[in-house]
Amino acid sequence: MVREHDTEEGDPDPDVSERLRRFAVSRNPRTLWPNLTESALAGARAAIEQIVRAVLADEAPVVLDAHDEHATYALSIAAFTTGTGALLARWMEDGRVQSPSAVRDVFARHLDHGRRRAARIREGVLPAVDALRARGITPVVFKGFHTALAYCEEPGVRPMSDVDVVVPPACIDDAEMALEAAGFHPMTKRVRPYKRDWMAADIDPRVFSVERSDARSRWQLELHESFNRDFREVNAYLDGERHRVVPIKVGGRALLAPAQPLLSLVLACQISSELGSMRLMRLIDLVRVIRTDRAQDRLDWDELLAAFQRTGAARFTYPALAMAEDLAPGTIEPRVLAAAREASTWGVRHTVKRLVPAGGTMERTSLITMFMWADSPLGIARSAMEKLARSASPNATRTNPWRALLRQLTSGALSMSAPDERTNGATSPRHPAAASQALDERAAPR
Repeated sequence: MVREHDTEEGDPDPDVSERLRRFAVSRNPRTLWPNLTESALAGARAAIEQIVRAVLADEAPVVLDAHDEHATYALSIAAFTTGTGALLARWMEDGRVQSPSAVRDVFARHLDHGRRRAARIREGVLPAVDALRARGITPVVFKGFHTALAYCEEPGVRPMSDVDVVVPPACIDDAEMALEAAGFHPMTKRVRPYKRDWMAADIDPRVFSVERSDARSRWQLELHESFNRDFREVNAYLDGERHRVVPIKVGGRALLAPAQPLLSLVLACQISSELGSMRLMRLIDLVRVIRTDRAQDRLDWDELLAAFQRTGAARFTYPALAMAEDLAPGTIEPRVLAAAREASTWGVRHTVKRLVPAGGTMERTSLITMFMWADSPLGIARSAMEKLARSASPNATRTNPWRALLRQLTSGALSMSAPDERTNGATSPRHPAAASQALDERAAPR
């Protein structure tokens, strides 16, 4: 089994950089975790999803077990890719999850890095916050940074690589000058609507691990002018709700954060547009937010339904809401889920039926999934032309999407129908015993 050297000082293991370099070219996860098969990773994700389901249903304590070193490694990587490593470790500390000492030790490392990383990010973002406030700009913090502070057991259980903030469009130039004065520099070009990554000068831009959210790895501030969300050439227009904010304290500074129903719309749209990225952790966020705000009378279902009508965002929330209800039954009001489903496209409904909360594969995709947000043949054609234009742009990424598509087609990784995560061999999260067996039988490297 190939593992990173567990060091805390100096440069990252050269093997990390090499794995990342190979992954940037191939987009094949096996280059990140050599000899860890997709079936082993799927089995580990399924086992973790069962634990999350049980804890959210207040069935704790529950047991997360692994029978050998290889299965433990598969669980650790599955926890990293689903964003749940530090959270599971915190649940172990709290007695909500029980595990053998070998598993606890591995997950404790996730939590240790998570705590140190959260503290580092919180302290590192304060100069930017102070510079913005000095210019009369009160930013709205949202997504993971917000939920980590306001809804989690502690910030360290919620991994993140970005601190997302929104400022009014008229303040963008002033905000950029404030960030530069605070020692931040832009990492990306301006795009429309404005979104740009900024990094502090004292941050090491390298990634120190592909096996955990390492305390030392880079992070950036992502400055936005809009809450609107891009869904592959169609958009969720959320800015009509941007006045719905509440005060929040960050390091003693008074900032703002989204209030309901904007908060649920933002989180649901993020999940739906990034289905392959930390899906399980983001669904846990959404479930916590909805449950907490419902219990404290901060979320009214009729208001959310009215926001659907005002923003036209219902169609974009359906994948997130459907999987949140799957993960934690009783969380989503049936009227809300029905409205989101009715507004969605056939391609979205086709895809959602095949998803599981802890799923997500980087190896397989489908033509339906690629164009699932388009609501007509014209929309599909427009989306395809936009993809072609982006790939031909001078600002296109090093990996040409059409070449990647050709590789998937020739390798058999591209299909018409969406990959069915529910029937991934014996690793379906609906069958916990089978998932445990999959860990035993498939986690050993080949």
